[in-house]
Amino acid sequence: MIQEIIVTIIGLAVAAILGYKVYSFFFIKEKSGGACGCSSCHCNVEKKFK
Repeated sequence: MIQEIIVTIIGLAVAAILGYKVYSFFFIKEKSGGACGCSSCHCNVEKKFK
């Protein structure tokens, strides 16, 4: 019984983390500011995958 509860809690935590990552990938846009030019695109790509 305790093992089932622990597995359920871990499963819900993993589902929440994955759901947040998918949500942030599609719906959260990072603002690139300044005159960084194309290097800002590279910076945003690095931040997104970390």
